[in-house]
Amino acid sequence: MVNATTKRALQYVKNTNGGASVMHFMDDHEPVGIQIWGTLTQQKLVTTDEHGKIFLTQEGELALLGA
Repeated sequence: MVNATTKRALQYVKNTNGGASVMHFMDDHEPVGIQIWGTLTQQKLVTTDEHGKIFLTQEGELALLGA
């Protein structure tokens, strides 16, 4: 189960549909973007592609659904 901050961050990533980069995430979540991103990556809830775009992992999708 994820906390409310993590859930909001996961929803943000899902809503960008591959249109945002890690830098977009950091900017949009100032001043705590780096901490939130660190949590998401440590829990393997997000990933980036070869162009630096952000996406949910399968684990991230399940966490967002509350599974």
